[in-house]
Order: sequence, then structure tokens, then C-alpha cells
Amino acid sequence: MYEALGRFVVRHRRSTLLLGLGLAAIAASLGFSSFDRFTYGGELQRDAESLRAAEEVRTHLPQGGADVLVIYRSTRQTIDDPGFRAEVESSLHDLPTGLVVHAVTYWNSGALMFASGDRRATVAGLTLTGANETERTKNYQRVRAALRTEALSVAYTGPIAVREAMVTATREDMARTEMLAFPLIFLVLLLVFRSLVAALLPVVTGGLILAVTLGLMRPLTELMDISVLAVNSVAVLALAVAVDAALFVVSRFREELARQSTVDEAVVVTVATAGRTGVFSCLTIAVVILGLTFIPIGLTRSIGVCAALAMLVGAVVCVTLLPAVLAVLGHRVDLVRFRLPSPLRRPGAGDRFWGKVGRAVLAEPVGYLIAAVVTLAILTTPFLHTTLGYPDQRSLPAQNPARLATEQLRDDFALPAADLVQVVTRFGEPVDTPDGKVAVGQWTRQLTTIPGARIAVTAAAAGHHAVQYVYSGAAESATALDTVRRIRALPPPAGGEVLVSGAAAMALDGYELLRDRLPVVLLFIAVTAFLMLAALLKSVLLPLKALVVSALSLGASFGALTWIFQDGHLVWLVGATKTGYLDVLQPIILLVALIGFSMDYEFILLSRIREHYSETGDNNASIVAGLQRSGPVFTGAAVVVLVVVAVFASSDIVFIKQFCVGLFVGVLVDATLVRAVLVPSSMRLLGRANWWWPVKTARTEPRQFRPN
Repeated sequence: MYEALGRFVVRHRRSTLLLGLGLAAIAASLGFSSFDRFTYGGELQRDAESLRAAEEVRTHLPQGGADVLVIYRSTRQTIDDPGFRAEVESSLHDLPTGLVVHAVTYWNSGALMFASGDRRATVAGLTLTGANETERTKNYQRVRAALRTEALSVAYTGPIAVREAMVTATREDMARTEMLAFPLIFLVLLLVFRSLVAALLPVVTGGLILAVTLGLMRPLTELMDISVLAVNSVAVLALAVAVDAALFVVSRFREELARQSTVDEAVVVTVATAGRTGVFSCLTIAVVILGLTFIPIGLTRSIGVCAALAMLVGAVVCVTLLPAVLAVLGHRVDLVRFRLPSPLRRPGAGDRFWGKVGRAVLAEPVGYLIAAVVTLAILTTPFLHTTLGYPDQRSLPAQNPARLATEQLRDDFALPAADLVQVVTRFGEPVDTPDGKVAVGQWTRQLTTIPGARIAVTAAAAGHHAVQYVYSGAAESATALDTVRRIRALPPPAGGEVLVSGAAAMALDGYELLRDRLPVVLLFIAVTAFLMLAALLKSVLLPLKALVVSALSLGASFGALTWIFQDGHLVWLVGATKTGYLDVLQPIILLVALIGFSMDYEFILLSRIREHYSETGDNNASIVAGLQRSGPVFTGAAVVVLVVVAVFASSDIVFIKQFCVGLFVGVLVDATLVRAVLVPSSMRLLGRANWWWPVKTARTEPRQFRPN
């Protein structure tokens, strides 16, 4: 099939090129307006208890919650001064109508939690209009633009304000990181190819695939919500895999130019070998990453669907548009040769290095295997004490106004609103009746007896509902999480219902969802990756070995993330601050992405080993030959990925930074310790069992292209 496709592209090279570029231009043009159609939120499943609690407050008791917290501060007045109160109330009164459902202040609630310790600052809690997070976020932007006060300083925090700050930083990062990534990728490829034209091809291909993917995401917004926070993660994956696949195809084409008698023959063989491997690689990554859709969260589903779409685009481009370009260029692919400095100008040095590595490992396979496994186990150790948390203000840069405002709440107010556990209670009788008042009082006193709860107060009560706030420390602390669990375990008041929200409750909801869905995701990934590898390699043991090896490299990546971000080691090196936790969604998203990259490099290496084994039947010689032929390619591919993720790791958003640092460590380990040591040593020990297949396959010779 791939040989036939190669022939078709060769015969219709210019038509393929014009049609492909035309369709790509149309799709890319749609991408410029896609951002306005992406949604905010999506970090939790829609029926999570914490979200249902927030909706109950919005419906029945808007004065009991807040989307945005506005901090007013004066250097001269206290909140007891009439002028302070008048300034606050005037600024809220002058807001455009239709944006705020309810505003809670110190003066209309009498709650001490709205007064700072020095009484020079107060908080106003705003419940915004809007049917979803996206509408409420846009209304917050209008509120922030309209709110004016002359005598007081104003700062914004709360869930909507923090999320809006993340989205704004994400958009800014997207443009900046892409401007940095492409020139750096080009420089790396210049060193790999030593040709200006050859180095440009993967860069242009990667940019084209990324642009087309963003364009195709626009019609997807008509079918599903796509979180704006997913865009950077998708861009990292799309760009890295696209450049990798193009690098593999261009490398094989240059190799075949030296072997085949014509350019057309070189293109057909390239499509039939590197193109086939690239398609299998992209399809495997696409199927694997679709595993994220088993988690009913908008963010994970957005990343899963959009990244899979990028892989499909990459697969199509690498066996149609890119070969058409190569057919047109022919030997001109090596135009404008780049001469390395004389110390680096050693033809075949890469092949010789990987040959030496392969022979050394095959000579002592047991020792190398044990050393590699022990090293990876040590790197994994920090992950054993990982703490997972819901993204909060610490996901923002240290000097971001929303983060500073949240930290100001913690420092200046006795009950920092961002850390409070919100308890939404529905009682069997109206709360303004004598029996209802007694029930509310008893329930509030019961909440104060929960171990770890420092204080519990009733913030609002109306109809059959009341909202209590419980403070038990920082939202990410184990004490706060235990408090949520204990409240949910309490029997509700007679004839009523209890729902718990707040940052700690959201983190717990996310953690429990992942715990429940992770086995399904892992089973899906294992089965699909096994089937795809088995179909390509005609082997049963090699796919199983690949899954085990991937698990080892994953542990090293997770351990590094914990050691850096949670424990605070070397955070200065990645431009971050200690968070004390990992984002609750980070392990599952990173797991799927790293397995995808691991399968990619597995395809590159094992497909070349399989080719040689099909020709010779010699297992050991095939391992060395496969390393010699593919080592420089997957090393170059890994360097490209490392450059891409290193650039995107400069993001100001901790979620993106954690994701990219995890990818960096995982890819680095996979392209060195795993490919150079674990794979060849394990294959040496397995011997001919590597190639056991229940159906007999004939040894094949490379097929030659013959024009009709």
C-alpha cells in the first residue's frame, strides 16, 4: 500500500503539492480566530460534587459564595471610617448592570472574615452573571475594566480571577514560545543535516502541521468544548512529533538517494519504509493519547482529541505533501551545505558511536540491564511521596497580580477565602423558622468538632439552604483534604443534603476521579500500543518489552517532577517557585504523552532492527545495525523535542512548565538510557524469542521501485 502511495505521489508530485498547500492554507487561516472560541474552565467533571455545590449556591444563595474577590486597601483609613465604606460601595454601585448577581461586603454581611487584621483592607465577594465559566470570565473582565476608585488600591483574586490570569498568560506564552522554538529547531537540524534546505523541511512541516491543527480545532468547537488551557500542551506535542516524523522521512530520503538509481525510486522507498513507520508512529500516539478522553474532564478531553487530530494531520502530511516536496527537490535537498567546525567534521562518527555502544552492551547485557534498572528506580523514588493538588494561584508567576492578591488574603485576613472549605447544606425545614434556626446552629457546631477544623461559621442562610465555611489550613494541605472527607462522611441534617466545595474539595474530586478512571486508561493504552507494535514488528515479546521499558522511564520523569516542583530542588533552574504539590491532572496527561513519545522512538529503532533481521536472521547483528542506522536519527529527533519542550518550559504557567519539564526528563531518559542500554540488553538476552510470531512470515528483501 505504501509503495503504491509513493508511486502515486511521485507521478502527481506537483498536483499533490498544490492541493496539499491549498487545503493547508485554508485550515491555517481558520486557526487565527480559533482562540476566541475556546472555553475557560474544564478542570473537573461536570457532575463533581464541588461544582454541584457551587451551582447550588448560585441558584439558591448567591450571597453565600463568590466568583471574584475584590480586595480594597487604604494606607490612611480603616474600614470603620465612613469614607472607606462610601468609596467601596460607590465603586460597586457604578458597575454596569447585568454583570453582578450579588455583592457581599463587610458592611452588608457583618462577617469578620471580610476585615483584615489591621482593618485597613476589606474584601468584596462578587457573584457574576453567566451560564458557564467562559461567560463569567468575560463578565469579570468587564467588571475589572469598569471598577474605579480614587482613594483605595484594588486587587482581584478568587477562582474566576485566577483562571483568567492563567488564560491570559497562556495566550502570551503561545506567541512568545513559538517565536523562540522555530529558530532553535532549525539550528539543531542544521547540525544534524548540515544542509540548509534539508534542515528547513522538518521545520516548515512542523509549523504547517501545527497551523493546520489549530485551524481544524475551530470546527471542533461546534461539537465539544475545547479548553484554552489545553492549547499550549497540544502545541508542544504537535510541533515535537511533527518535526520528529519529518526528520525521520527526510533522513531516510537522503540515505536512499545514495542507494537508488533515481530520485523517484528514493521517494517510493522512503514512503514505503520511513513513511510507513511514521504513519504507524503517529497513529499509535494518536490512539494512545485518545486514552485521555476516558477521563470526563474538559481539559483532558481537549488535549486528547486535539493532540490526536494533530497526529493524524502529521501522518497524512508525512506520506503525501512531504514526499511530494522531496520528489520536486530531488538532490537539491542537499543544497547550501553547512560545514561543521573541523573538530566536529567526522563523517560517520554518529554511526560508529552507536555501533560501539551496541557492541559494548551486547557483550555484558546482564550488567548493563541491572545498572539501568537500578538507576531508573532511584530516579523514581521521589514520586512515592507525591502530593496532588488543584491548580491555584501558585500556578501563576510570582509577581502576577492575581497571585499576589491571593497571598495578601492569606497574610492579612484571619480567614483566607481561597483556603476555606465551603459547605452547602439543604435543610428539611426553612432556615428562618425556629426549628430551622436550631438545625442550622446544631449543624454549624457539629462542623466545629471535626478534627483539624479551626473554625466554622455560617456565612449565609435563606429558604432551605445555608452556607458554612470551615477553615483547617491551606487548601492543598493534608488537613484540609481530610476535613473535606470527614464532612462528606457526616450524615446530613434530617431531610436535607450536604455538598462540599472549595479548592480542597475540587482537588479531592479530581484525585478520586483519576483514581477511578486510571485503570481503564492504562488498560486502553497497553492494549492499543501492544497491537500497533505487534502489527508493525510481527513480534509478541517486543511490544510487551516496550511497555515495561516505558513504565520505567515514566517513573523517572514523575520522580524528577516531584523532586523539583513539590520538594523545591533546583526550581531556580526552571524559573519556578516551590509549589508543594503537583497538579492533580499532571500525572495522567504526562503519562499518556510520554508513552506516545516512547512508542515513537521504539518504532524508529525497532523498525530498523526488524528490517535488518528480515534480511539476515541474525539477532545480535541486527541490534547493532539498527542502533547504527537509527541512533543518529532518534538522537536528533530527541534533541528537537528537548529544544521544543525547553522553550515551552519557559512558560509563566506552572501547569505548562511542569508538563514540559516532565517531558524533557522523560524524553532525555528514553533517548539515552532506555534506547542505548535497556532495549539492546533486553533484546540480547531474549535472543530469537524477540521475533516469535504465531504466524509464519517469510524473510523479505527490500522491494525496488519500477515505474509502470
